[in-house]
Amino acid sequence: MKTKRVSQSDYAYASRSTEKRVHSFSSKTRKRGATQIGFVLSFVIFIMFIIFMFSAIEPFLKTQASKQSLLDFFRFSLVEEFRVGDLTVMTIDGEPISPDKDCVSLQNIIGSGDNQIAESYITNNQLKIKNNSKNFDYSRSGNSLQVGFWAPGDLQTNGFFFKIYYSEALEQNQVSMSGCHPVSDYTVGSLVEEQTQILESNIYALKDEYELDCGETIKTRLGVPEGNEFTFRFESADGTLVIEPNIEACGGIPNTNVYATTFPLQYLDSDANLQIGFLTIKVW
Repeated sequence: MKTKRVSQSDYAYASRSTEKRVHSFSSKTRKRGATQIGFVLSFVIFIMFIIFMFSAIEPFLKTQASKQSLLDFFRFSLVEEFRVGDLTVMTIDGEPISPDKDCVSLQNIIGSGDNQIAESYITNNQLKIKNNSKNFDYSRSGNSLQVGFWAPGDLQTNGFFFKIYYSEALEQNQVSMSGCHPVSDYTVGSLVEEQTQILESNIYALKDEYELDCGETIKTRLGVPEGNEFTFRFESADGTLVIEPNIEACGGIPNTNVYATTFPLQYLDSDANLQIGFLTIKVW
């Protein structure tokens, strides 16, 4: 049996190959460890960045949520302030009259009974009388209500139909009348109490109240937390009517952190006509 002799050069070559493999394995292990450490550090930095950003914007998010809740509160509360609590609408229908006149006198319509108008509304001039095409004047004569004026021939040909609106929030001065045709057989077609109608006069009233003390009395009545301010602006759909407090006299509206909402409202104008308008509320 022959034994193969290993030369010194072969032994040196084998040693060098082994060292290379060991060095290569060690280098790969170090690189893999460095990659894992880098990944962990990147993840930690990312989490710290998220925490920092959340802590930075959290106060803003809380403020935004708080102001949005305040806007919703004012949206409900101000609309309730604009509503009328005692509006009654009475429909009156009558046959043609003869001889022709330009006004009628509704007999015994003032009183405390059914289908009668309470005397206080007459005394305080808190009526509006209208039909689909015009508004009428009125005056009191004893327990009768005189209503006019019609064009010549209208009452004799067509009779009359109109609605009487009465509420403490309404106002229309009486006009002197004479020679009106007395009518006792008129028909009260309906008597409706409105509890949800918004009146233009109530919007004006809240505007005037706001300007007395920059809205402090209103905020106290509504229970608004201290440190919150508000204002409002009401505008008719055609832009001819604008109702808003003089906010400049109260220091004006700040340039930042103001939250606002705008929404439509149906309301009765000064002539008891249904109209559409838009209410804008701002809080800060």
